[in-house]
Amino acid sequence: MPTIDEWFDRCGESHRNPLNKALHWVCVPAITWSVIAIAWWLSPYAALTLCAAALAFYATLSPPIAVGMLAVIALI
Repeated sequence: MPTIDEWFDRCGESHRNPLNKALHWVCVPAITWSVIAIAWWLSPYAALTLCAAALAFYATLSPPIAVGMLAVIALI
């Protein structure tokens, strides 16, 4: 599995355009909220499982980022 630095390097290469950055600040949270909302509509357990899986993934990359994602998920 790639390290967090490798993920950021790959992501950084394709996100240098200011418009692309602005769209990501708006669209990524909207998409994340939508996916969690659809999962919650299917079953609250599905949404919680999805969130737990995402947190586990981020924890393998970087524990501080996982804590940040926990905060984001809590807000959502």
